[in-house]
Amino acid sequence: MHTAWQEHYGKDAPTKWGIHLLLDDGEIQWPTEVWDDHLAYARRLVGEGGYVLQLVRLGDLDAEKWQIYIDRAIAHGLKPMIRLASNSDPRNERWTAPPKDANGETYHAVAQEFARFVSSLSYPGVLYVTVGNEPNRGDEWGGTPKPAEYAQLLLDVSSALHADGRGKVLVLNGALDQYAPHTHGVAINGFEAMEAHAFLDAMNEAVPSVWDSIDIWASHAYPMGPFQEPPNSSEFRIDDVYLDEPWRSPPVPGLTNRGINSYRSELYHLNRLGVNRFEKVFITESGWRHRDTQVASRDSAGATISADRAASNLIGAFYGDGTWDRYSANSWTPWMWDPDVQGVVLFALGGAPNKWGHTNYLDLDDRGQVLGLKPGFAALPKQ
Repeated sequence: MHTAWQEHYGKDAPTKWGIHLLLDDGEIQWPTEVWDDHLAYARRLVGEGGYVLQLVRLGDLDAEKWQIYIDRAIAHGLKPMIRLASNSDPRNERWTAPPKDANGETYHAVAQEFARFVSSLSYPGVLYVTVGNEPNRGDEWGGTPKPAEYAQLLLDVSSALHADGRGKVLVLNGALDQYAPHTHGVAINGFEAMEAHAFLDAMNEAVPSVWDSIDIWASHAYPMGPFQEPPNSSEFRIDDVYLDEPWRSPPVPGLTNRGINSYRSELYHLNRLGVNRFEKVFITESGWRHRDTQVASRDSAGATISADRAASNLIGAFYGDGTWDRYSANSWTPWMWDPDVQGVVLFALGGAPNKWGHTNYLDLDDRGQVLGLKPGFAALPKQ
């Protein structure tokens, strides 16, 4: 399926495959006794040198415990990544906004907590650390997205991490949700949202130096549907509650902000803001939902295809399919062929089946013990 890529780049070229773990999803944390099994299956899916990403909550900065994750990932030949998160608020189905300093403006205290945690971890090489997640969604920031606050948090946390380990810690932004509408302060389904480009504009206006605090640009490049359509499907679309119809006119012909290459619209927009320092993009979430869940699950939206089809779409997204030809101009580019992409972290390996059943690559029991790969994904080639 990917012979052409291997012939072009060589069979020993670094992999870009990665997967997001759900050892802790903010609500449920699997016991550490099952973590090694999860990482063993992650290694089976993403291969030697693949990436694994795990969120760590502000209220759970237990370096001794999370060292287990780091150590076991390395033992399996994987590259560990960490997503620094605030705290979840399950009752309101959202994440809290991080607490500000006493001055009501900065986040130095939170930044120091995160920096002490990261500096307490032992790891070889560099550690990739992403700060936050989809901050243009209100449910990721106390109900209301606040780009100025997120920009200040990112600047303060990055400064603290770099002060303790510049060159050893690589900081990534919290990737944006390209499907989020612009609600102009109106709560839809319980929270407000900002369209990604408007969020970037507001970040830039509030804290123009924030971009220098980021080492690698992080993006969420989910397939159309979302979660359903093949990798060659893409579009430019901005949903705005003030518009009767979505805005569908890209700033330049062929530019898309939805689909597996949606990061290009972010890089283009950043370039228009005078930010052109990002040589690589890290896709920290992508993937297809499937209908092959163990039990009724909360993530059923968009879960219409089989796990077999999801696996086929994954191979197409990474290496190309019958609609893509590397010798001709195309509106999309498989990730392994795209020199701008450093890695792709699929979402997600194995969370609680009643919450992540349509997203999981694994079947699990109620204690997080691995029962096996879902049959549709078992056929994925070892990378």
